Amino acid sequence: MQRQARHQHGFTLIELMMTIAIAAILLAIGLPSMGSLVSSSESRAARQELWTALNVARAGAVTGNRRHVICPSTDHANCSGGLRWDHGWIVFVDNNENGLRDGNDAVISIANAVRTGVVISSTVGRDRVSFRTDGSSAGNNASFTICDRRGTSNATSLVVSNPGRIRSGTPTSASAAQTCALLAGGA
Repeated sequence: MQRQARHQHGFTLIELMMTIAIAAILLAIGLPSMGSLVSSSESRAARQELWTALNVARAGAVTGNRRHVICPSTDHANCSGGLRWDHGWIVFVDNNENGLRDGNDAVISIANAVRTGVVISSTVGRDRVSFRTDGSSAGNNASFTICDRRGTSNATSLVVSNPGRIRSGTPTSASAAQTCALLAGGA
């Protein structure tokens, strides 16, 4: 009678520990870049959402032949004032052209608070953007600085010119620092 040799298949404790160590090293290398990717994606999405709302306001003013305003709003009904836009905003038809949402001004678009870890602030003195019926923007250029957890070096901006053109840009170092400080302060 012949006897067959039994072969056991499996992992030894040393093989298992080496596999876990290699996986931990790869995870430690990959997590920071994954965090950066997530922050970049959140920032891009917030910037695109604001860009879209600005275009909705401008197009609404032109096609509806009525002034449209976009302003920061925390209650989705009225302008909250201030320079922080990351808590949300509204676009409304400004029937009496006073820049404020009154009872008879229809809300066209509402944006809830933007992504976690992203702050949006506007230029000092520009707590709203008003578009005239020809598509131009009342007042001086409005700049929006968007900052995420990656810091000032990755901050971006949107600029609304007097003729109403909306473009991407790079914020000044002072504007980026001021906006990113809001992220750190949490206010």
